[in-house]
Amino acid sequence: MMEGVQIEAHNLDIVESEAAEVLKAAEVKLQEAVRQSEEETQIRASELLAIVDSVSKHKEYMESKISEMKSSLSETALTL
Repeated sequence: MMEGVQIEAHNLDIVESEAAEVLKAAEVKLQEAVRQSEEETQIRASELLAIVDSVSKHKEYMESKISEMKSSLSETALTL
């Protein structure tokens, strides 16, 4: 009987050890996934800022062109 209890205690220790290893491996994988996710988020944020900057510059360009066209139209109307 005592030997059976010792065997079960030993088996329980093995299972606990294996569970701890699995948990540690899962935590490492989670940390790596979080790191990759944060890195990807930073990359996408930079891309988004570049797009916003590009749109802003294009908007300024279009406003300038529209202003030039209005001035040209006004000059043409005055000439007529």
